[in-house]
Amino acid sequence: MRDGYAFTPEFKYKIVNKIKRELWEDCVPELILKVQDIPHNVNNKRMESIVRAIVETNQIPIPWNIKNPECLKYYCNLPEILS
Repeated sequence: MRDGYAFTPEFKYKIVNKIKRELWEDCVPELILKVQDIPHNVNNKRMESIVRAIVETNQIPIPWNIKNPECLKYYCNLPEILS
């Protein structure tokens, strides 16, 4: 999050409403979490697929072209997903 902002229930509500307004109600994710960092490749593109793989298997794949591999450990053992 940018400096000066906090992940509050009100902020989460704004996210949900923006998705509903601009896309479709079915596009709202079941779970919206605050994360420390998002993995990016060396070309500075977000790597959502690797996060999806970690969440599904609870294992970190070998990071080949990730600029910030240290952030991958955050996505393992998420209590909101494991329960």
